[in-house]
Amino acid sequence: MEPADYLVHVNALLPCLVVYYALSIQKNVFLAVALYELVLVGGPILTRRLRRESTGIKAVERLGRSLTKPRKWTTCVQATTGTLCAVGFGGFFIYLTMFQKPLKLLGIEKAIRDGTAERGLVLGSTMRDAFLVFMGVWFCTVNPLVEELFWRGYIHAELGKQLGGRRESDEVSTTEDETDEDEASPRRRRRGLLDATDQTEASRLLAAVYFGSFHGVVGYVVAGFVPAVVVFSALVFAGRCWTWLGERHPFGFPFLVASHAGCDVWVVLAVSALDFRWAHAAALRAALAVSLVLCGVGVVLLGMAWRHETFPARPRCIAADEEPLASPLTRTRSSERAGVGLV
Repeated sequence: MEPADYLVHVNALLPCLVVYYALSIQKNVFLAVALYELVLVGGPILTRRLRRESTGIKAVERLGRSLTKPRKWTTCVQATTGTLCAVGFGGFFIYLTMFQKPLKLLGIEKAIRDGTAERGLVLGSTMRDAFLVFMGVWFCTVNPLVEELFWRGYIHAELGKQLGGRRESDEVSTTEDETDEDEASPRRRRRGLLDATDQTEASRLLAAVYFGSFHGVVGYVVAGFVPAVVVFSALVFAGRCWTWLGERHPFGFPFLVASHAGCDVWVVLAVSALDFRWAHAAALRAALAVSLVLCGVGVVLLGMAWRHETFPARPRCIAADEEPLASPLTRTRSSERAGVGLV
């Protein structure tokens, strides 16, 4: 293995260290966000530098073309917008109606409020309040894209190459016509999908564990050991599910960004309501009404986007004398309609 191959594991664990340093030692949530984003951007760039690969505009363009170009733009816009609204505001509605009292009774509400206030999430001067708003907007827009490019882009691909072993026969030709728009072409079919060619269950699970690890550190620093275990387990499960969805139509990478952004909207709204005490009855009623309406809009958009789509199903076991199922990146159009996919 080359040094850059080992570097992927360092890059995957570095968020744990920088987040712990900023939140536990420096007690500064703004520093934690800045260092975390720096790791997400700097890790892949350093890897490409060590391999003497291009890190310029062409490399970014290739990444954008392979991940963010969906097969159907109208469906993609409806699905991503609907997912963001349904997850973000639906989750906030559930929090307001179901989880406020249990969190308060368990003492988690006070632990989060004290932990975040100690690290700078408090209202104060106009400048501080404006910066809090800016960070909240950043956390819900730019951060999901950067995180998904790192965890489901860079980490997913690197671990697949290491644990799956790139086979010459499985490599996608780089000489394909990039303007090929034929509906049945391999390039057209894999638009917007994570590359599943080299992936194994071990590589997918390890990527999910790395993804959940730094979330567990945040939970431990802010709220304690038990919440940390819950957060870590939930994010490992979510990371594995996102990988499964990202490798399949009609989901793909844009759907992952939208659902990640929805989760971040949920967190920002819930922490804001908790930290800044949205205790006024009128404010709570307004938040409930707006969340319910936006969640409903999201569900309608999802219905419009997926009314003609066929979703992948778990395949049956393969007998010894049968040919294995094709990769999601190389299967035929007919197999897509039949809902064939790999786990």
